[in-house]
Amino acid sequence: MEFDPYPDLEAMSYSELLVWTGNYFQRRIELGKGIIKALDLRARSLKDLWIPKLGDYRTKRNAADYEMWKRVVLSRDHNKCVVCDSTRKLEVHHLKAYSQYPELRLDVNNGVILCHECHMIVRDAERSLEREEQNVKLR
Repeated sequence: MEFDPYPDLEAMSYSELLVWTGNYFQRRIELGKGIIKALDLRARSLKDLWIPKLGDYRTKRNAADYEMWKRVVLSRDHNKCVVCDSTRKLEVHHLKAYSQYPELRLDVNNGVILCHECHMIVRDAERSLEREEQNVKLR
C-alpha cells in the first residue's frame, strides 16, 4: 500500500491513525538520513576550497565571530536552503555537532544553510542515528 501524505485523518480508525503516524515518522527519518548523506558528500567536495577559519573556536553562539561565520555561510549558500531552495526561515546547521567538535565551530566548511523544516528533518534523523549508535554500543 502506498503512503498517502494527506489522508482524511477524521475518517481513520485509531489503529489506522497509529499505523499512518508511524509510517509518517519513519519516512521523515529516512528522508533526513538521505539529506545527511547528501550534505556529507557536499562537505567533502567543499574541503578542497580554501576558506580560512574565523577567529577563536571557543566563541559563543552570540559573539561577533560566530555572527560573521553565519553571514559567510549564508552568502556561500546564496541565502537559500541547500535542500529545497527555500528562502524563508533560514538556519545555519553545523554538519559536525557544535558541542562535540568545538574546533570546527567556525569552520565555514562545517556549516550549511537549511530552512527550518529541513533543519528539523535533519535534526530528527541525527537523533535517530545517535540512538542507533548507542544501541550498537550497548550490545
